[in-house]
Amino acid sequence: MSFGPVRRPLRASHRRASRLVTPRIESLDRRELLDASAPPVLMLSATTSDSRSVTFSYDVTGPDPSLTFGVYRSAETRLDSTAIPVQSPVPAPTLDDSGRPSIAPGVHQLTLPLAGGLPLNPRHPDVLVVADPGSASAIDPAETASFHKVVIGVVTHGGLEYSHWKKNGPPWERQMANSLREQGYDQVIAYNWVAQSGTPGQAAKQGPKLAAMVLQAASKFPPNDPVDIQFIGHSEGAVVNTQAIVRVEAAATPQIRAGFLEDTLLDPHAANPDFPGPQYSVARNPLGWIAKLAIDNYQARARDPLVFIPNGVDAAQVFYQQSPANRDHNENLGVYNLWGQVPVKGASVYFNLTADGVVHSGKNGVYAWYEHHVVPTLGDGGQQIARETLTGARVVQAAEIPSRATYSGTSDPGSTVYLLAGKKAGKLDVVGQALTGPGGTWTATTRRLAAGSYRIIAESRLPKAFKGDGPPVPTEPLGSLVI
Repeated sequence: MSFGPVRRPLRASHRRASRLVTPRIESLDRRELLDASAPPVLMLSATTSDSRSVTFSYDVTGPDPSLTFGVYRSAETRLDSTAIPVQSPVPAPTLDDSGRPSIAPGVHQLTLPLAGGLPLNPRHPDVLVVADPGSASAIDPAETASFHKVVIGVVTHGGLEYSHWKKNGPPWERQMANSLREQGYDQVIAYNWVAQSGTPGQAAKQGPKLAAMVLQAASKFPPNDPVDIQFIGHSEGAVVNTQAIVRVEAAATPQIRAGFLEDTLLDPHAANPDFPGPQYSVARNPLGWIAKLAIDNYQARARDPLVFIPNGVDAAQVFYQQSPANRDHNENLGVYNLWGQVPVKGASVYFNLTADGVVHSGKNGVYAWYEHHVVPTLGDGGQQIARETLTGARVVQAAEIPSRATYSGTSDPGSTVYLLAGKKAGKLDVVGQALTGPGGTWTATTRRLAAGSYRIIAESRLPKAFKGDGPPVPTEPLGSLVI
């Protein structure tokens, strides 16, 4: 009986509280409650379909008239000081992908093109899209959407390899594959075709086999993770890779199409006598002439398809040398030295390693130089190579001097840019030069040239001696010139 008086006041108090609170809650606007607990923009998801843009969805929960976005590469799925800006800040366009105002309340989808795309960056595999990256709240996980990229590396050796390497492949190939794994590549294929490499005409037949291996490797990763692929091929290995890339493109899954495709050619050399340019250097003695006959005979029997850059490749680099046979570091007793067959058809950036004393193969070969100088930078996206590129194009002057031509472009500040000219299959001669200004631009005019058709190449050299560990010599084909 003592509990009766107590229960009744409690129930009455509860009823009174309900009557007082309920109208107050119903009188509040729902959006005002959300504004108090959430940022004005909530990031929902992000992805890419081609590694040249990002597509993301977001929810505008409150007023944000100055909405911006940032795209970053990171080792984690959150924004911190280690994240690398890809493009930031980017003002939101007026309209979203569906044509609605991009800052209107509600859910939106936007696709932002990226000037440099999303190239390979194995140590920063996550791509972050951040709302209002300059604000203090940008570190809030709710303001970040992300997706993960994986990277496959492919290393392919050239032809005429030692038969005792049949089981494991050339040592340099295994070493480079291990180095790529250390740089953060998720999977590396060291393609071993040593057993077939001494038979003329076998290089192109390896393309379908390698393509099948790449497609199989890509299928093992989560379907929502874009797959980046880098093909690295030396000499005839570049022939193998070219044919494999064509087939990978034809059978590409959405996750491969969403990834970044990179083609790296190390002294590309098809066994084909029809390449329209110099292909080797031989000694001026009987041994040199014998070597020339042997090379020509092998190429005539093989007739590999020439190397080219397939249309679907997002970035390509050609590292090559044209060192004389008598400077082959005794690799072939000074009798012969094969050359990279350049230029290669298709868009690419060129690096001439001749001034570094590099030769076709061996301890001073192109692949050894690449392993030592470039592979250590690939984990972080190869930024060193990106800084050493060279651009150039013909500039038509209003009052152009007959028999001369002017070219302009960009290179490292303080470097000297040389213009080289040569007939279709002849040697190149320096026909002009210019010093790159502080802003990285250069302009050079050729000397007077005799009538004829020339191929023009620009070559940039930094103001340092090119010996030992020196950087490569960027080289850029500038097309044909008819005088």
